[in-house]
Amino acid sequence: MNMLRVDFIIAVGLLFASCKQAADSSAASSPAAPSPAAATQSTGTPGVNSGLGQAPGTAGTPQSAAVGAIPQAWIGTWRTAACSLITGGQTYVLMQLSIAANGSYNNIAREFTDPGCTQLLNTTTVVSTMVAGAASTAVPSATEVSHTNLQYAYLSNSQADAIETNRFFAASAQKSPPCAGINVVVGTNIDITNCAKGLWGGKVDSLIAVTGNTLYQGDCSGNACISPARATSLDTTKPFTRVQ
Repeated sequence: MNMLRVDFIIAVGLLFASCKQAADSSAASSPAAPSPAAATQSTGTPGVNSGLGQAPGTAGTPQSAAVGAIPQAWIGTWRTAACSLITGGQTYVLMQLSIAANGSYNNIAREFTDPGCTQLLNTTTVVSTMVAGAASTAVPSATEVSHTNLQYAYLSNSQADAIETNRFFAASAQKSPPCAGINVVVGTNIDITNCAKGLWGGKVDSLIAVTGNTLYQGDCSGNACISPARATSLDTTKPFTRVQ
């Protein structure tokens, strides 16, 4: 099962999650393979300093109070402390965040088949901009944040994953026509930006809390962070530890 599901990628401040699980069941009766890729393709492993780069852009606006600068305590590179089961799924994930003072926010999520996170299925990379808002009224230790998602890329590491993901995109084309032009190929980094934005829009509202060298994001399960909604609690199942 790959991780294109909304409560997962939203939970990392982005988007892609539980709709994948539902789509898998309908995919068996949906049209087989999508047309050859119209999406831009580039080879290589996605990363914070890969071809996706640290994209510029204008960030969204938080729901409440005045926009503030990115706190110094947030700036740096963060990784999940442990291999974690994806909510509602049967696969596992390791994530890495990169937060810059200018609001650049990159997320790399690697999905695995095993609880030791050794058998890689795929890698999803999202480039976004982020603005910090008011102190959260729901979680006093947290701050409201809003993300504007600029670019999405997907890299499959197995043929089974590529086939399943192409079925998902084919089944999603009615809602987001650019999805029909995507053809995931093992080992090729695929730009899926237009498809993803058509499915889930480009804005996410969440929370961030930092205690020492540990960072928590909002619990976005159940699509809780799709704007104009916002998380009202922290996801304590996937804490991040500072690595840089």
